[in-house]
Amino acid sequence: MSPNHLFVVRRRPAGRPRVVALTGPIAGGKSLALLFFAALGARTVDADEVTHELYGAGGALAPALAALFGPGVMAADGSVDRSALARIVFSDASALRVLNTTVHPLVRARLAAWREEVRACAGAIGVAAIPLLFEAGLDGDWDATACLEVPEEVLVPRLLARGLTEAEARTRLAAQLPPAEKAARADYLLPNTGTPEALRAVCADFLAALRED
Repeated sequence: MSPNHLFVVRRRPAGRPRVVALTGPIAGGKSLALLFFAALGARTVDADEVTHELYGAGGALAPALAALFGPGVMAADGSVDRSALARIVFSDASALRVLNTTVHPLVRARLAAWREEVRACAGAIGVAAIPLLFEAGLDGDWDATACLEVPEEVLVPRLLARGLTEAEARTRLAAQLPPAEKAARADYLLPNTGTPEALRAVCADFLAALRED
């Protein structure tokens, strides 16, 4: 840990970070951490929720993905069937690349607009949860990056608890950068190895430090 803090500073960004990108492995606790940051007064956005909106009926991605992957990825209401799409892309690396190059520019534009809203609000700190932050090359858009640090042996049981098979869990983990590489590329490491209460304490400590800078 960094002196007097519950988180680790791997490299200190230049200037005071106002908008921070939070990443970590799948099942690493990003959604829970984002809830804590919001409760503690930070402005927050979840890239997954942005993507869900784009996948929805009438969303910008629905017709594009139907054209790329066929009508089988569409639900009856005109939205993207994320489970059907996942079965295709997580078993085919080239399909996953096609999906990412289609989705990421639209998500990036939405996040850019959100960042400007945060910067326009005096004193505000923004935290954005972005699962594929480094994979998508989005890390340079932010004042700083933070990664939830979770032992790899913890992640598969968490995914099994979500209803995935072990094979599905390992396939999804393999589709992202290894957790150790994500951690090595981040400016800050936020440990998530204990209880939700422990994670909340880490988030509170990190947010307080950002406000003090």
